[in-house]
Parts: sequence; C-alpha cells; structure tokens
Amino acid sequence: MTDTDTPIRLLLVEDNPGDVVLLQTMLEHSRYEVCVAGSISLAKNVILEKAFDVVFVDLTLPDSDGLETVDALHAAAPDLPIVVLTGVTDENVALAAVSRGAQDYLVKGQTNSPMIIRTIRHAIDRKQAEVSLQRAHDELERRVQERTADLRRTNRTLQMVAECNQALVHIPDEKSLAEAICRIIHRIGGYRLVRVASARDDEARDLRLIASAGAETLSGEAGVIGQAVCECSCGPTARAVRLGRGCVCRDLLGDSEQASWREFASKAGLRSLVAFPLMSEGCAFGALTIFSDEPDAFDQDQANMLRALADDLAFAIIAVRTRAQRDRAEQDLEHRAEQLRALAAELTNAEQRERRRLAQVLHDGLQQLLVGAKYSVEVIRSRINDTDALDAIGQLTSTLDESIAAARSLTAELSPPVLYENGLGAGLEWLARRMQEKHGLHVDISAEPGAEPSSEHVRILLFDAVRELLFNVVKHARVSRARVSLFSAGPETRVEVSDDGVGFDPGRRGHKDGLTGGLGLFGIRERLHYLDGKVIIDSARGRGTRITLVIKMKQALDASRDGESTGAQAIAAPPEPGRKIRVLIADDHAIVRQGLGSLLRGVPDIEIVGEAVDGQEAVEMARNLRPDVVIMDVSMPRLNGCEATRIISSELPGSRIVGLSMHLEPEIGHAMLKAGASAYLTKGGPTDALIAAIRAPVKAHAGILIN
Repeated sequence: MTDTDTPIRLLLVEDNPGDVVLLQTMLEHSRYEVCVAGSISLAKNVILEKAFDVVFVDLTLPDSDGLETVDALHAAAPDLPIVVLTGVTDENVALAAVSRGAQDYLVKGQTNSPMIIRTIRHAIDRKQAEVSLQRAHDELERRVQERTADLRRTNRTLQMVAECNQALVHIPDEKSLAEAICRIIHRIGGYRLVRVASARDDEARDLRLIASAGAETLSGEAGVIGQAVCECSCGPTARAVRLGRGCVCRDLLGDSEQASWREFASKAGLRSLVAFPLMSEGCAFGALTIFSDEPDAFDQDQANMLRALADDLAFAIIAVRTRAQRDRAEQDLEHRAEQLRALAAELTNAEQRERRRLAQVLHDGLQQLLVGAKYSVEVIRSRINDTDALDAIGQLTSTLDESIAAARSLTAELSPPVLYENGLGAGLEWLARRMQEKHGLHVDISAEPGAEPSSEHVRILLFDAVRELLFNVVKHARVSRARVSLFSAGPETRVEVSDDGVGFDPGRRGHKDGLTGGLGLFGIRERLHYLDGKVIIDSARGRGTRITLVIKMKQALDASRDGESTGAQAIAAPPEPGRKIRVLIADDHAIVRQGLGSLLRGVPDIEIVGEAVDGQEAVEMARNLRPDVVIMDVSMPRLNGCEATRIISSELPGSRIVGLSMHLEPEIGHAMLKAGASAYLTKGGPTDALIAAIRAPVKAHAGILIN
C-alpha cells in the first residue's frame, strides 16, 4: 500500500464516458487521482509520462479487443498492477485475464465504491508482493549461479587433483610424471601455463625447467623470456624455493615488483601466478608454478588445493627417485647374484668334469691294466703245472679281482657310467640300488621315458640333486623308504623326491632340516634357478616331505637309436663243424686287446680274425670279415658299443655279439642285450664264462647277462 498522505494515482483506460463518470463518482470522496485514457495507445503514452499505482482497463477499446488488451498493457508496464473492468461476464475470460497478469477481474454493473477501493488496495499489495518475490527470486538465481560457478570450479579442481593423483601413482619416471602433472593442471584446471622446475643442488639453488604445458603463444621471443622468468633467481619461483613456502603474484601487469615480467606476461596472456616449493626433509628441491590469464585468480581454497598437490608431487618424485635407486641397487645385487650362481654352476660343472675325468682315468687306465694283467695271469696259469705256482697265481688272481672291484666301485661313486650311457632314469635306478646297499634305504623309482632330459648337463644336475635329497632322507627323515618320480608336466621336466618321515619347517634354515651340508637345498635351488628352474618344497613337522625339482626345458627322447641300420643286409654263415670259431675283438684299450688275444689264442677252437679300436671300425671290419662272434666293448670312441651292436646285429644276423665292459650296472648290460648282443659279461670276470659265451650257440645263449 501507498502511504496514507500520498494520493493513489489510478489510470482508467476506458472509451465509454458514462463508465468513466461512474468510476470517478465511486472514488470522489477518496484520495485517488484518476487519469483517463480512451485507448491502449494513449495509455502507453501516459504511462511513459507519469507514474501510476494501478490501472483499470476495459477489454473492448478502439485499438484493442479482448485479452490482447491485458497483454499490451502488461508489456508496456510489467510492474504496474492491472485490474480488468469490463462488461464481459465470461468466467473463462476472467481466468485467462488473471493468468496473463491481471490482478483482478471486475464486471461493470456488479461493483460499488467499497469493492473498487478494496480491489485497488489488494491489487497494489499483490503486485508489490510479486515484485518483491521476483527480486528475491532474481537474487536467489544470481546466488545459485555464483554457487554453481564455484562448484564447477571446485569440481574441476577436484577432478584435476584426482587425475593428478592417478598420474602420481602410475607413472614411474620423474620427467614423464612432471610433464603429465603439467598437462593435467593446464587441461582440466584451465590454467594458462604450468611449469615444474628443478633446483640444482648447490648454494645458488639455480633453477632448471624440466616440464611445461600450456601458453601456446610461448614461442620465439616470448618463449625465451618465459623460460628466463621461470629460471630467474629473483622471480617468484626462485623465491618459493629459497624461502620454502608458496609465493603469489595477484597481477603481473600491475605489480611493481614484477616490472621485468610485464612484457612477457602481456605477450603470453598471463595475469597472475602462484609458485609452490617441492619439499623433501625440510629442503626445497624444485617448484610447481601455475599461471592464470585472469588477475587475482587464486583464492584461498584453490591455493590450499594446489599447495597439497605440490606436496603430493614432491612426495611422488622423491618416491620415484628412491624407487630408481632401489631398482639400481636390486639390479646390481641381482647381477652379482647371477654372477655367483654362474660361478657356483661353473664350479659344480668343474667338479663333475673332474669327477668324470678321474673316473675315466680309473676306467681307461687302472681298470684296463688290472684286467689286462688278469688275462695275462690266466695265460700264465694255462702254461704251468707247478702246484705252488698255481696257488700263488690264484692268490694273485684274487688280489686282481679285489683291485678291479675296488676300482669299479670308486669309478661308480665318482661318476656313474650308467648315467652317461643310459640316461637319468637308469641313473636313478642305479642310485636306488646304491642307497639300499650302503644305507638300507629302499627307494621306489618311477620314470616316464618321455621325461628324460636331452641335456647331459641337466641329467647330471638332477641326478646330483636327487642323491643329495636322498642323503637328507637317510640323515633326517627317520624312515627306511622313499620315492623318486621322474615325469613331465607340459613343457616342464619334474623330479619329485618324497618320504613319510618327520618332515621339517621350510621357513627355518638349519642343519637338522637338511638345508646345509653337501649340495643342500639352497645350492640346489640356486643351480636350478640358473637354468630357469625352481624347487618346490612341501613339508611340515610330522607329515613327511615332498620336494619337486622343476626345469622348464623342452625334453626329447633320442629316438635316433631305435631301428637304425646302415648298408645292405648280409648273413654270416654259422661255423662249420670242426671249423674254428672266428672272433673279432673290438676294444679301444690296447692292453685289453692284447690280453684277450693272448687268452683266446690259447683256446684251440677259437681264431682271432681281427682287432678294432672303436665301434665304427668294428662295424666296418665285421662287414668285411663276417666273424662268428664279435667281442664288443661298451664304451668306445666314435661309435659306442651299443650302436655298433645294433648295426652289426641288423646287418649280420649270423654273427653273435658278446658285450664286454668294466661296468657292472645291469642297465648297461640290458642296453647291450636290447641292441642285439647275445650275452653281456664284465671284464675281469671268469675267463671260462667268456669262452663259454663265445662257444655257445645263438639260441642256447641268447640274452645272457653275466656279472
């Protein structure tokens, strides 16, 4: 409502003089000033010239008709309360008028002075309320928009921080990390230019730019100036590093302290900046500098978030540097460990080579000499009749037999021949017999033929490892039985050694657990690791032990030995009755050939037709001589006895082959028999057994193994 001392100014838009007089009469005793306009066009002009508190309007005017009249007045004076005073009594029209902005709807002839006055007051009050409400709404809308803008900035900053945190976690390189942080702050944060500088570790603390993003205009002269500013010893970035706290420049163009920056700032479109030091243990090692294209762009909330981001960046860089130092140290340690593993492997290989060399010396030297001596003694025995001399020769023969047995045992301990001649499976069978004989440990062996390693080095390593593990069973498991399985699992060769003994704690290292002494689990693990293998330990106190040796290596059986034959097949005729048995001796040791020759030449029905010094020569001589019997040594150069036997038995079915070797292992004997030998004897055995094997018919003496 207007003040009581101030008259209410009313505009009446009416073209009927009678209705004008009627309204004026109703209001003549009230403090109202009534101004009349006979058309909408006149009303618009009057509104522009004078201020009114309310307007009454008829819907039927010379230049306007119906609800368009309300629309026209509302458009001309949107804040002026409008009351319709018309002769139209249609309720729908009344509702439509109110919906278009009229405060009330009065019908002519149905009003009186009090109603008119009351309507005027209510219209003015409602309009004032609407105006106040609209102003409040506008103010609220303004605040909402400001708050929305603040939230957008906050969300953008939070998104920026979130992506920066992802980069901090996942990027392991310091320079790449700094570049990624600059790009994220520039792209998501919307800042004009972002730079990370590193402080040199000296007294001057000079800065070196390591990453930058934004301000595409920073090229040419502006770029040179910009880099100089970032590295300037008196600029905000350097000051932040020197003081160890953030520095803000609210307006680069208006700040007198930044006069040297104005040219650069103007060309680059930069107006404000904030610089935060990158701290570690109380010392700044660099700085994060952020530029905006607006003055005073960094409020307290943004500054706090950016300061926290700088702290996170500093932490991440230090972590990257620490990780890099750790990685370098680990690489050095791994390199040294690899060198130690290689050295250990080479030492072990050297040990194996020396063992094999000594075993070869014993086999090729001492044992052959002893066997040759025994053959010579047998020749002497056959030529004398003196009883005392025969007794002495018998004692000498016994001594030679004991010496041969001792040399054989020592050779086998140093380097089991069966391992090299017949593979790991046969070597494990030999080891099982040895453990039973020497330690009373019964070992069940299970070996898949397809799991046999093709590499001799791998066979030796696995054999030594199994032997060491079985020694541990003997010493610690308190059982009399163990199991060894050789099998393949995909591309892996596995050897499993298990027992049902007392077990041990794999996490505890100590002598009682069999982890020290000899090759030991640690040594086994290191040697297998060097060959890209591993050791799997499954054990616990009271529930036994299972240790699996794994080597990832393509394994293959040597199938070339099965079914090979060379040359055309020929049949040697069996000896005619009364004809001497024609014998070919194949041995690479001259003293053995000499001793055998001397022994057999003294046998009336045996004739020595030739002597071969290796397997290849034995095959060639057999093809030419067609002997009745070939006495074949197992271990020979160029072509071993098994291969030579396979070829001769295939080409000359009528020629019998008697295997003769220093090796006692049945696996070697079985290999010779499988290759086609009719008998297998050991050197140094009874000479009568050798002569009997030579004389025996093929069917009567086929497949005989005599130790």
